[in-house]
Amino acid sequence: MEINHVQEKFFNWCLNRAEGFKKDGVFYEKYYPNGLKAAGNFQPDQTGSVLFALWHHYKNNIDKALEFHDLIKISADGICNVWEKDHFTRVTSDLWEERFCFPDLNENFSYSIGACIKGLRCANELIPNKKWIDTASEMKHRLDKHFMEYFIRSYGEIPDKRIDASIIGLVYPFKIYDADDSKIVASINEIEKKLLINGGVHRYEHDEYDGWMHEMHHRKKGAGHGRS
Repeated sequence: MEINHVQEKFFNWCLNRAEGFKKDGVFYEKYYPNGLKAAGNFQPDQTGSVLFALWHHYKNNIDKALEFHDLIKISADGICNVWEKDHFTRVTSDLWEERFCFPDLNENFSYSIGACIKGLRCANELIPNKKWIDTASEMKHRLDKHFMEYFIRSYGEIPDKRIDASIIGLVYPFKIYDADDSKIVASINEIEKKLLINGGVHRYEHDEYDGWMHEMHHRKKGAGHGRS
């Protein structure tokens, strides 16, 4: 199978095919291969992850990355445009596409903010822009508040204090915090305590999705559920 330049093809698809991207500056939950939206929920980590992926692919060849100048600028500006001081201005979906945060409650998912911080920092390394790095700093200030003995799933007027395995993303791959940071150590300990079950890692506390279908219905008997 020919895989040469698959990354460049993907970045071109993001810029030129993803429905609404050039207008909105952000990516949504999922798309059909032809670029039409398959689901219209706003998922902030999608845009942050694209910027991270572009930086990671070209970090040793910045000049080559600038061939995607428009993708970088539109994405980074798009993240900034949907952020207001301490929250996203739109209803946001989590990375598992199962739960929402709401702007009127100043809610954010910890992982989503982490992905956007990293994305904006990466964009700034490729094309220095004060607005992007200032917004990343605002997001980092807000993310620090998500720590309540460990990094909780989401924070706002109604915090979700359950632990979520995606918190690992704050240290790897996004490196928002060092691996030996006491906040990360406490969060990993909580993941091990609450989410390591029967040799597997659940996505979050009370994770029901098991991929087990019956007549087009998800059974939801619990992640990691075993049958004899």
